[in-house]
Amino acid sequence: MSYSSGGSSSFSSFSQLRQAREALTAAEAELIALQSELEEFEKQVESLLGPLLDQLSTLDAEVKLLTSRLIDLRESRLFGDRRASYSGPYFAHLPDPTLADADKKNARPSAVKAAGAALPTPNDPQAELKKLYRRLARRYHPDLARDESERAQNTEQMTAINQAYAVGDLGSLRRLAGIYVPDAIPDYLHPSQHQTELERLQIRLRQVQEQIKHLEALPIIKLNIEAKLARRQGRSLLSEMANNLRRKLARKTAERDYLRSQLEHA
Repeated sequence: MSYSSGGSSSFSSFSQLRQAREALTAAEAELIALQSELEEFEKQVESLLGPLLDQLSTLDAEVKLLTSRLIDLRESRLFGDRRASYSGPYFAHLPDPTLADADKKNARPSAVKAAGAALPTPNDPQAELKKLYRRLARRYHPDLARDESERAQNTEQMTAINQAYAVGDLGSLRRLAGIYVPDAIPDYLHPSQHQTELERLQIRLRQVQEQIKHLEALPIIKLNIEAKLARRQGRSLLSEMANNLRRKLARKTAERDYLRSQLEHA
C-alpha cells in the first residue's frame, strides 16, 4: 500500500515538472516572437519616419532660437538700457541666445548625433544608455502622436526619459523600453540550493510572463497592431504618418523662413 502511494506521488511530481517545463518553453517562445516582431517594426518606423523626425527636431530648434533672438531684439529696442530691469519672472521662460552655443557644447548627444553611434557592447553601459535613449525618443516623439491625448502622454513619457538619461539611469530606461528589470526580489524567491527544479521553473515562468505583459502594454506594440489592421484594409499606416510629418515639415519650414525674414528686416 505504501509503495503504491509513493509511486503515485512520484508520478504527480513528474507530471507537474513536465507541465512547468512546457509552460516555460511556450512562454519563452512567445516572448522571443514578440521581441522579434517589435524589433522588426521599429526598423520600419526608423526607415520611413526617422529622417523626417530628425528634420523636424532640427527645425524646432531653429524656430526656438530665431524666436528667442527676435524677442530679444524687440525688447532691446523697447526698453533700451532699462531692459535689465524688465528681465524678471515674466521673461524667465525665454532662452538666452548668448548661451545657445555653450548649450550645444555641453548638452548630451541628441537623437540625431546618436544615430551614428556604434552599437553597444555587452559591457558598455554608456553605449547602451545612448542607444536606449534614441530608441525611446523615437517611440515617444511628440510628432508621432495622433491626437492631443496621445501627445500629452508622449510628452509625459519623454520627461521621464530625459530625466533618466540626464542622470545615467540605465535601469529606468530599460524599463521604459520594455526590457524587463524585476524589482527587488524577496530572498525566498532567489535561486538557492534548497529550491526544487519545479520552484525554479515557476519563478522563471512568472518573470517571462511579466515581461510579455510589460511589452504588450507599450504604445509601439499598439501602433504595430494598428498598422496590421490598416494593411488588411489596403492602407499603409506608416506611409500616412510620413505624409503627415511632411506636411508638418512644410509648415515648420515656412515658420522658420518667416522668422528669418523678420530678423533680416528688423
